[in-house]
Amino acid sequence: MLLVDQPRVDAAALHRLLVAWRRRPGVPAAARYAGRAGVPAMLPRRHWRAARALRGDEGARSLLRGVQVTLVDMPEAALDVDTPEDLLMLGRGSGHTAATVAAELAQPVAPLA
Repeated sequence: MLLVDQPRVDAAALHRLLVAWRRRPGVPAAARYAGRAGVPAMLPRRHWRAARALRGDEGARSLLRGVQVTLVDMPEAALDVDTPEDLLMLGRGSGHTAATVAAELAQPVAPLA
């Protein structure tokens, strides 16, 4: 599961997650940030139905509770952009304004190899 509101999650972070999941493909692999598991995550097929049934703000974290999970440290996943304030936080320290950050986020992303 990959969300579009975590702009600091890049190809290298997703590659670390994929490598971890391939070591144990029968077990979910998930990003670890802010002291807990979350998305992005790789879910074995047996979890897909439950994932499709998620609604609203109910996140994948609920699917990861009570099951064995391979955790991958991914601090870049901690920032998700849900509000204008989050967008400003993304631009802080980069010299960009909210408008330039929004324009960058609107650019197409190259597919993963």
